[in-house]
Amino acid sequence: VIYKHLWLFDQDWVEPSAGEFSEEGFDFEARQAWTHKSRMAALREIYSELGMDGLLLLGEKVSAKAQLGRLIAEFTSDRFTPSEIITEILHSSESLSGLQKDLIFGALHAQTSQTSDQILNEVLDSTKTSLVVDLAMLAKFEMATWKFVSTLSPQQQAQYWKKIYPRLFGDQKKDVEPAVRKLLEYGRPKAAFHAMQSLIEHVSPELIAKSLEKSKESDEEDLEVHTMRQYYLERALEIIEKSGEFDADYIAGLEFKYLGLLLRSKRGIPFLEKEIAKNASLFADVVAFLYKRSDGGEDPERLRASPDQTKNRADYAFHLLDSLREVPGKNNRGELEAERIIGWIKAVQAETENLARRDVGDNEIGKVLSRAPVGQDGVWPCEAVREALQSTGTNRMLEGFRIGKYNSRGVVTRMEGGEQERELERQYRGWATATEMQFPKVATVLHDLADGYRREAEYHDTEATVRRRLPY
Repeated sequence: VIYKHLWLFDQDWVEPSAGEFSEEGFDFEARQAWTHKSRMAALREIYSELGMDGLLLLGEKVSAKAQLGRLIAEFTSDRFTPSEIITEILHSSESLSGLQKDLIFGALHAQTSQTSDQILNEVLDSTKTSLVVDLAMLAKFEMATWKFVSTLSPQQQAQYWKKIYPRLFGDQKKDVEPAVRKLLEYGRPKAAFHAMQSLIEHVSPELIAKSLEKSKESDEEDLEVHTMRQYYLERALEIIEKSGEFDADYIAGLEFKYLGLLLRSKRGIPFLEKEIAKNASLFADVVAFLYKRSDGGEDPERLRASPDQTKNRADYAFHLLDSLREVPGKNNRGELEAERIIGWIKAVQAETENLARRDVGDNEIGKVLSRAPVGQDGVWPCEAVREALQSTGTNRMLEGFRIGKYNSRGVVTRMEGGEQERELERQYRGWATATEMQFPKVATVLHDLADGYRREAEYHDTEATVRRRLPY
């Protein structure tokens, strides 16, 4: 009788025949209802001949065991309570097999008027099983289960909260904060953030921030940080920011912790950029993460790290410096001022000098300044950056300025010949001419860029001429 009905239970979904699919207006809901009715009839026949042992034997032979557990709980609801079904499945087991876990999971997740803690307490009363934590972990992740867990010994509670996979659903708004607090209490911040993701609107900014902050210090193995979805990280930071409970420095610190996820996100790293733009020491430290000392000396304690950490930090530092768009030196109105830019440059130079990275520091300063806007006179860079470069620009800084501007062009959709580059040559040559009297250092860089685009234009012209001569 089991083999007669095996096909109905082997998979979650019973495949319709080719003929059924070819019919017009195929009704999936009607098909699902028919499948459920057929399964209930099959369970009735198996139970009438073989009893509960027959249903358990069926479970050994099918793939969709958790679903079968739910169906058995539903089928036997007028004969047995969920706790009686679980007790029957347990027998006198000292450990749970995969089959037992799936069937018990199904029974615990079946629709019933009883709560999880009521079912688990009944099982415990009838079997005195030592598998109480295993059973709790198979129950729904909800308040009723946690109520039961709270009655266990401290050791059993710790075992549950340190191992449970925290899955919450959209209707569990009241459960999310208690779950997050417990997971944080037992040292699982990554699991806490994972649990809150789809319900993050119902979590306090304090708990969100604590989960993010501690996740980077956690060595959890079951939920690695790369499982954190970028969307929820951005949403979490948005909630923290709008709450008004945290200062800009704190949010900048969180952005730095999750640099790898945020660099290519829509949100970006606005607080970290602003912090770097005003904090010369932080900028110098980022430079130090990427480059080695020029004197072979030893860095201060805050910059020391293991080889693996050094490699990861260098990668983050490279992408961070490449992504910066905020030019330092703005006043309270958001306007760039030459004196402020010069002050920031000198402060960074002092820091990088102390860290034996002065030359590479100047190079990175130049790259940051290359993100300057066009000036009020229509000439690039803006007036304040021109003055700052003319006053403080070293050869390495001007080289970084040139490279940064050249690389900002990005990917180009090519047209035949070098007209695109010729247009850029004319633009940079015009800016160079406009600045060469008052800002000769800047003009030299602009002439260099114009010369480079002239050479590229000649190259593409030659390439186009050769292509036209080819017979294919």
